[in-house]
Amino acid sequence: MSAIPSPQTAGELLYFGKLPSRGDFVRSTQHAGLVADLDQWQSRTLERLSADPRWKLVYDAAPDLPFAIVSTGSRAALAGHWQASQDSSGRRFPFITAAAFEWPQPRDAAVLAPMMLASVWGGLSRAGRAARVATEHADAQASLQSVQPQALTAERARAELLTFLDTHTVAGLEQMLAASGTRLSLRQAVLALGLLLQPALTQGGGRMGKLLRLPLAADPVLQTPVASWWLLLVLGFFQRHDVELALFLDVHRGPPHLLLGFQGASASTLGAVIDPQAPGHEGVSLAQSDWVEAEVAQDVGLRKLSTYLSDPDLSLWQAVRTHQEVFLGA
Repeated sequence: MSAIPSPQTAGELLYFGKLPSRGDFVRSTQHAGLVADLDQWQSRTLERLSADPRWKLVYDAAPDLPFAIVSTGSRAALAGHWQASQDSSGRRFPFITAAAFEWPQPRDAAVLAPMMLASVWGGLSRAGRAARVATEHADAQASLQSVQPQALTAERARAELLTFLDTHTVAGLEQMLAASGTRLSLRQAVLALGLLLQPALTQGGGRMGKLLRLPLAADPVLQTPVASWWLLLVLGFFQRHDVELALFLDVHRGPPHLLLGFQGASASTLGAVIDPQAPGHEGVSLAQSDWVEAEVAQDVGLRKLSTYLSDPDLSLWQAVRTHQEVFLGA
């Protein structure tokens, strides 16, 4: 009898930053190279933020952020939880709990990352918050040592995603998003996404410097499959080019969104996530996409997709297939 494959895959914990219980940096001993990368990423981000006189207010108000750095061309992936923190002297610096993973099929894993990492983010969040509120450093260390990151396997996540896409409709998702505070035409949003991403077919993500703001459901259980649905649409445009994505679940301020950057762990991306109101930090939203109607009127393929998306009973899976057919020739 063959063994039943585990529905989870283990990651390796690392952490870095400042905590109120210590006067200096706290860092894990493993993955020294990744910890150094986190240090550089956070330091450069704070340097950019500090150019604004109001940066301390912005930093202190920033929400906790589950995030992931994933690449379609690399097996290495990083899941993390970012939180604004400070040391015992009040010097501001974030504290990050993270887990490093090796994924054998990175292109598939990039789409499935939100679903694979849902429980990982939960564990990293609990440990990071406990460490931040601990009054004794020994207690902070104990909370960090207790984390054992376990991600869902790609096979299990793929099966769950397909079930979600087959059993939910375009109209149903539009209602979910409205209930979460984002009122939009999903038909227009999906058309707009394809039109905005067309340059990536030939150019990749090198010139895509702005964050893409993709709305999510209010229910935490539904947030990750909705995020993976958006990623399934997005990553079809990067079949010819590898791309390193930075994913942030912004679910604690206003309507929940997946914030998607195309430059990996860049200071400009994280700065825009922390302070979205700053000049130049505006992300690309799909909420106001009336402009697509002029494009639809001039293109037979877009009219076909628009007609399909107007069917309230269209499944999310069929929406993906038709979107890929029209924009990618798939």
